[in-house]
Amino acid sequence: MLRLTIVWNHADSAVLSNDNLTVGLFAPGERRPMTAASQRPGSAVFDLDDALNGQTVTLRAQVIYNTGGVAGNTQGTMPVSVEQGFQINPQSPRLTYNNTTGRWVGRRHPRVVIENQTAPDEAHRDREAATARVRLNLDFLDVTNCITATAPTSDYERTLWHVREQSRSHGNRLRILRHAGGSPHLWAAYVSSHVRSNATSVGVLVFFTPTHPDANVEVATANHQTPLRYLSNRQPTYSVGYTQHGRWRQPDGTIMEGWNLGWTPDCRYMDQIEFSRKPLVLLIPYYSGGRFGNASSQQLIQMVRSALTCLVAGGPVERDTPGPDGEHEQTVTFLGQTSSGSAVGISRLAVAGFSRGGKFATDAWQANKGSVSEVYLMDPATGGYSVTNYTGEFSSWLQGQNRDRRGVVSSGERLRLLGGDYLDQCRQVASGVSGNVEVRPASEDFFYTSNDYRTMFATNTTEAATNRPTLQLLSDLGSPISPLSARTGIQIHRAHSTGRQLAIVAPGIAGQPWALVPNHSEAELATFVGFARGWFLNGRNDGLATRSQFMQLVSNVSNEQDREHPNAVGAPGGYPRRHQWPAFGGETINGSFTGYLRFCLQTSGF
Repeated sequence: MLRLTIVWNHADSAVLSNDNLTVGLFAPGERRPMTAASQRPGSAVFDLDDALNGQTVTLRAQVIYNTGGVAGNTQGTMPVSVEQGFQINPQSPRLTYNNTTGRWVGRRHPRVVIENQTAPDEAHRDREAATARVRLNLDFLDVTNCITATAPTSDYERTLWHVREQSRSHGNRLRILRHAGGSPHLWAAYVSSHVRSNATSVGVLVFFTPTHPDANVEVATANHQTPLRYLSNRQPTYSVGYTQHGRWRQPDGTIMEGWNLGWTPDCRYMDQIEFSRKPLVLLIPYYSGGRFGNASSQQLIQMVRSALTCLVAGGPVERDTPGPDGEHEQTVTFLGQTSSGSAVGISRLAVAGFSRGGKFATDAWQANKGSVSEVYLMDPATGGYSVTNYTGEFSSWLQGQNRDRRGVVSSGERLRLLGGDYLDQCRQVASGVSGNVEVRPASEDFFYTSNDYRTMFATNTTEAATNRPTLQLLSDLGSPISPLSARTGIQIHRAHSTGRQLAIVAPGIAGQPWALVPNHSEAELATFVGFARGWFLNGRNDGLATRSQFMQLVSNVSNEQDREHPNAVGAPGGYPRRHQWPAFGGETINGSFTGYLRFCLQTSGF
């Protein structure tokens, strides 16, 4: 007799409750499952008698995922199915993989693995059963197809629409995963087109975003705007809360028209990954309640491995035309399609974070130093956190003193620091470590002299939808008048030759500065001062009623609302331009404009 035990994790999760998960073992030719000898949450035990020797039994598992049921946005429920055949042998090992139909013919299903087997010795063969233990990996489910592509009518529906459309426009390589084991409950995953289909291991970059209080649990009610902002470049047909229309350079160097979400431009990381030509998987966990749960702990490595298992298993994608049996979906995977095995390991692991996400990326690196090969920090900032506190640890790590503690290849450690408001701190860390470390920009002068930085803020086109001019730079006093200055009558004057202090000259007070604003470049000032929104975009060119009103307006927007950024140039809603630049911007390197994520990847070990 063979005693077969099937186990799975997270049996206490609502996603894998008895209402949603069924696990059965089927004898050859039988439609009804075999009766389990015992069953409890997380395991089922089957006693297989010797009459089944030489035959194949089939494990079938199905999860019915309930998306949260927001009408019009999701499809309500979605099945995730697993089928694995096992041949029972009279000799040891008693159990072997035997898939004879479906996608996994000749290979095991990636969600199934035989963990161990034992056989009694000859003297006890008649009294003791052979045993086998099989693990079913349902840690992550691909729930991308829960999001419909119907035309949206609300901001939230537009966000869902963008998730689906961005996945389609990138060959369905953008997937949304639901983690059954707690926070982070949702993850976005992007598989680079440069990953070989027969790869047995792949590089992984885990990116931590800034956080908000949202409780992101189910796909139908989560805030998808945050990960979408970093992944994509949304077009204005279905824009979500956009307040400004501007343009900036794509990672390939061309200038494009784009839309700024709440004054924070999309970062286009999917495209930057493609431009870098690096074969990797980008994972973005969704924060929940302002934190990233186990993603910033030692459990990160196992979570990444389980996410890769889910991506190898694949997820449903709508067919352009019905299949041969009339089906409207097909299962796709971009990992492990033709490899001899089904597992895809981690060849190299990097963690990255922007703003407050930099703190969580640092936590994840600290908990997994032996497995993390690269760290990218983009203006890392949050209350009580300073990247300079980790200078000593970074230095030891860069010297290879923490490698290979838990089996992930980790060598050639690299640290990339991309600064804006916190450029001085980034430079301080770099000067205190020895190893492969780079800082961009090279100095604060970049924000005053770089045409790359100025270009992001300037455009001479007109928004077709409203026939309003888009944001342009103000003219420096004494220079040719720009369209923005011509429209508003306001110019900028460098109060000092260094350009570190700027004066605003407004209508009616010719040649006299109305306000002095230190530590800001003219490019920044042109975008945040309230007249650009109040006069310019709202069609008012008669100015404010009084000088005091204008001074108060400048003061309000000059004093950044987020006190963590005292020297930053602010925008309505507290999104300083210089702080945002490391996340979405870049600079000309070797004659070509390069987005900062692309720079990190091109100088990486991926």
